[in-house]
Amino acid sequence: MSLLKKIFYYTVGWLLLAFSLTAQQAQNNVSPMSTDTQTESQKSKQDAANNASSEKQASQDKSSSQDTSGAAEEKAEKPSDPKLLERIGQVLKYGNSQQVRDVLSRFEKLTVGEQKSFLPDLEKLCSSKDALIRRKMAEMIGKFTFNDLDEKLTELFTTADEMVFYTVVASITKKKPASALPVLREKMKEADFKVLNNKTPDLIRLGGVYKDVELRIFLLEKYRDASTYYEYRGAILRFLAALEPVAPEDIALLESTATNETESMTLRSMAVYALGEMKHKPAAAKLREILDKIDNLQDPDEKKKFLKLRIQIISALVKLDDPQIEDLLFQMARDDDEAIRVRAIRNLAGIQSERARELLEFKSKYDPSVKVQKEAKKILDGQAVEDDETLP
Repeated sequence: MSLLKKIFYYTVGWLLLAFSLTAQQAQNNVSPMSTDTQTESQKSKQDAANNASSEKQASQDKSSSQDTSGAAEEKAEKPSDPKLLERIGQVLKYGNSQQVRDVLSRFEKLTVGEQKSFLPDLEKLCSSKDALIRRKMAEMIGKFTFNDLDEKLTELFTTADEMVFYTVVASITKKKPASALPVLREKMKEADFKVLNNKTPDLIRLGGVYKDVELRIFLLEKYRDASTYYEYRGAILRFLAALEPVAPEDIALLESTATNETESMTLRSMAVYALGEMKHKPAAAKLREILDKIDNLQDPDEKKKFLKLRIQIISALVKLDDPQIEDLLFQMARDDDEAIRVRAIRNLAGIQSERARELLEFKSKYDPSVKVQKEAKKILDGQAVEDDETLP
């Protein structure tokens, strides 16, 4: 190889080496910048995500705070979409029966102001020829917090047929419009107390809601009338317990009925219930005497006839704060009969003692009856316990 070629190859080699080193240096110079840029970008994205998360959490915290300070009220007062209100108005005017009733069911989600904005339409619906719509209106009037439609409720009460009557009575029980009382008195006087009719007991109970003393004399006459159906006589005894103040002669009537062994068991039980409801503590001694007589019966079949009366006496003694009743309830709570245990548990709701609470806690976990467990849990959770008339 000539010297010239050697010099050429040597020069080319150095040039290639220099080029390679330059490229490597350039790559090294660029990489840190690229990495920094990527890191900054990731950091920026992370910060944005963190900010969004913080804002979301703050929003949740704010929402939670609003919920704990009356979220239900704020939700109820939140204005509705104007288009929705327009649609509701159209349905109330032009919808068929099902559409109208469905829309009325949604009224509880509207604000009071929005509900009242439809008053003209609602008033017309109270006079609808459709009994289903009238019944739905009676139900809604009972739920409304305003009283603008209470007079319409009284009108519905005046003309109520079988389908609407019971809903109207339920709403009147809630709203108690003064205008309904004269109608109630008139209906009561028109009622036939000799024939079984499902409406009459409801009318008597409604008289108790109004605590109407004027009806007392009329109903006492019906009670003493031997031809009056026994169920109505029982409802009249409950009516007497609702009056304030209770007349001494009414207390005497209740006590004599409760102790009268020739009277029907149903009527005696109702008299005992009334004495407990009116919190007439002097009656406790007489109720205790009846209870002792029942417990001393030797024939199991005979004793079983008095089961309903016995349980009603125990419930009344709880209301009268009888000091001996707690031990008896504990005994009942261990009975083999599920119905008796349920009654005992429900009555224990009125006993405020550590011993009673311990029993309820045990029953809520280990009683063989699921129904008894549920009743005990309700009481421990502070839920109201409703009476079950299917129990003896």
